[in-house]
Amino acid sequence: GNWTLTKDNQFDFIYASATRNVATGGYAPVPMEFKHLFAAVTVEVKNVSSAELTLNSLSFSNIKTSGNANVPFQGNVSYTLAASSGTGLFPENPGQTIARGGSCSLYASYGEGGAFLIWPHSAPDLVNATIELTYRQGNSNSTASVNLAENPTIKTWAAGNKYIYKIDISDNTISFDVIRVVDWINDDIILEE
Repeated sequence: GNWTLTKDNQFDFIYASATRNVATGGYAPVPMEFKHLFAAVTVEVKNVSSAELTLNSLSFSNIKTSGNANVPFQGNVSYTLAASSGTGLFPENPGQTIARGGSCSLYASYGEGGAFLIWPHSAPDLVNATIELTYRQGNSNSTASVNLAENPTIKTWAAGNKYIYKIDISDNTISFDVIRVVDWINDDIILEE
């Protein structure tokens, strides 16, 4: 199907495929490995400067929010992403003051455990993707753009992974400090007849 993911349209799509070995009498357990179609993304902004700052807004630009999934009866789900991308996607406007040494975690109420769900992106899909933020420190308003491809180790958003971006702000200097990638953890699903 054709699916567009926004902050107001968040849904997880989990799939599995398995075949039963009828040679065992037809009553043997059938193991199924469930997989996520989407990736999950979250952002933490930390104030490592000498004064408090107010984070006014944060959003993503040049990521693809639409795709077309093909769901076969067996095997993996395949997908193609839409050719278009936009600016100001998944906007957050916390207006939150962050004390010196404090941090602000965004996307707390969306998707999977405080992250928004998004189509997987290959390296070419992410090459121009950015995080845009505005903040106020003292009497100065600042606007910054952080390119996601600046990190040498994370070049893709793979299905079933959660990406945790950490942005440090230090006296009007932005540091794209830490990126962690973790597998989603799901409870076992038991299907009964």
